[in-house]
Amino acid sequence: MRMSQVLQRLHGEHERSGPRPRLMHRFEPFLPVTAATPRLTLGEGATPLVHARNLGRTIGAPLLYLKLEGMNPTGSFKDRGMFLAVAKAMEEGAKAIICASTGNTSASAAAYGAAAGLEGDRKSTRLNSSHVKRSRMPS
Repeated sequence: MRMSQVLQRLHGEHERSGPRPRLMHRFEPFLPVTAATPRLTLGEGATPLVHARNLGRTIGAPLLYLKLEGMNPTGSFKDRGMFLAVAKAMEEGAKAIICASTGNTSASAAAYGAAAGLEGDRKSTRLNSSHVKRSRMPS
């Protein structure tokens, strides 16, 4: 089976499984959240596990599974922490966010900042990010 077929199949399974649970709600007992922390989410987390049979056999770990973190809203595991960073900034009264990165961190910060209605330098983030990342960012 080709990788594109695998991804299509996983996407179809994901679509049929319904909405993903909110990461903050799932791990709230372990996170520094209070009643005042906004429950910000773009649907991060709950990325699928894929059985890596061939790789697992090769390295002697036949039950090896890999997470498809590219299924997060901006295609990065960085979303797992950014939802909380932006929510805590909002809780503290922040009106804007800034991020010194041209990669996954800035893409995630731009997406969560935009979702929260915070000001940010989305223009330079868009200019300095790959076309794949730009396609996932809000305008």
